Amino acid sequence: MEKNAYLLGIDFGTSGVKSILVDSFGNLLDSSLTQYPTSHGPASSEQDPQIWWESFIGGIKKIVYSKNIDRSRIVGIGISSQSSGVVLVDKHGRVLRNAIIWMDNRAGDQCVFMGKSASIIERINGNRIEPCFPLPKIIWIKENEPDLFAKASKILTVSGYVIFKLTGCYSINMGEAGLIHLFDMGEQRWSDDVAARLDIPLDKLPSPSECSQIVGHVTKEAASITGLPAGVPVIAGGVDTASAALGVGIKSPSEAFFSMGSGGNLCVCIDQIKPDKGAYLLPHVISGEWLLDAVMNNVGSCLEWFQREFGKEEVSLASRCGIQSYDLLSQQASTSPPGSNGLIFMPYLAGETSPIWDMHAKGCFIGLSLRSSRADIIRAIMEGVCYSLRHNLEIFEQGGELAPELKVTGGPSRSKVWMQILADVTGKRVVLFKNGLGAPMGNAILAGIATGVFADYDQAIGRMIKIHEIIPPNLAHRHIYEHMFSLYLGFYSSLKDTFPRLVVQGS
Repeated sequence: MEKNAYLLGIDFGTSGVKSILVDSFGNLLDSSLTQYPTSHGPASSEQDPQIWWESFIGGIKKIVYSKNIDRSRIVGIGISSQSSGVVLVDKHGRVLRNAIIWMDNRAGDQCVFMGKSASIIERINGNRIEPCFPLPKIIWIKENEPDLFAKASKILTVSGYVIFKLTGCYSINMGEAGLIHLFDMGEQRWSDDVAARLDIPLDKLPSPSECSQIVGHVTKEAASITGLPAGVPVIAGGVDTASAALGVGIKSPSEAFFSMGSGGNLCVCIDQIKPDKGAYLLPHVISGEWLLDAVMNNVGSCLEWFQREFGKEEVSLASRCGIQSYDLLSQQASTSPPGSNGLIFMPYLAGETSPIWDMHAKGCFIGLSLRSSRADIIRAIMEGVCYSLRHNLEIFEQGGELAPELKVTGGPSRSKVWMQILADVTGKRVVLFKNGLGAPMGNAILAGIATGVFADYDQAIGRMIKIHEIIPPNLAHRHIYEHMFSLYLGFYSSLKDTFPRLVVQGS
């Protein structure tokens, strides 16, 4: 394979699609980010698959028609997406309804129904039964929209739909399949037993493919629409979290990765199927490895909330000075001492998933006094997020997954103050990366593995992933954070029964 081959990595997130074009030595040639909307109801969250496709086309055209890119060097395309999306298409591949995405919460009754088969589901799949997973959504459609369900020829994921539009082939990767409770993790196939118990026809689901498997090639029609060369191989890809883990080099047991966005994912790699009721279990994009994925609802969104409500001065100043407003907040946080002068923030502004699975949980500051400063409040927010991460990490470590360091990506990781707090609270080295491309980089690596650009994952990671900085914990701060973390855990235990009562009358 030509050494300077080009690889496309695509990730369909909750709010937009990120596309990158890299060469086989990890150099970023071009990228694009196109955002798309979500329609929300009282408990529903849906997106239009046609808008995914149009957003993808716009981003890809920007890349392939810019900077005199030699399109003939593009040898592979890897695609990942937000997990747990459900797309119904008819026998012609036409979308029957808007996609139901991961944050949709309508399927509570269907989870109760699935609970009757909880013992076998737990044995073969290992994941909790919650509305965020795909199967409760599928059963909800079957019960509430039976005519559409009957017309559905295939049930696809987000990435599966885009791959179909590119190749004309139906597919689902092992990672997405693993989040559907019909999937037998040990046998790596759909379970006839569970499907029969829940009355789900398995012919509506594609056969699962290894994440690095070529599942199709760009058709002439798709080539004419996107500007991509016809015939380019398209890879099955993975769940966005698993692709992001590969994008920072996670390939061996006990390696840990923290993806920081509005929410966050803390993942630990394991080499055997070991369910954890506090986290998701999913196949890694590397065959034979799995990930425990602790989903945190409240990470960057906590500081986003503070800036929106109380940070207009920083936003205005940053605009005038041509800098990021979050840099100003970080500068203020650096003037507060470790422990924020006795202030603790519980970061549950949107309830919480891992490890407490408590959607009634609320955010709160504990320890406010007349001496509490703005800097203390900002630092306490950063510390609260890190306490939440440590809570998840300690549960993993109680199960034997001892991570020596944390590999971190995402917007908040640009704050040196926040990353030092993370190192100090967890006692782990924090590893940061030069490009921070996450899931798209992981997908580019998968495409390179599938097409022979790389001999193996060691070679791929060595070429493609570049470390920017390693931040060690400051041991002088350890005793402070041990004390504050123990208080943090106790406060949740004391308040968890009060949170459900904090309901505004009439809401």
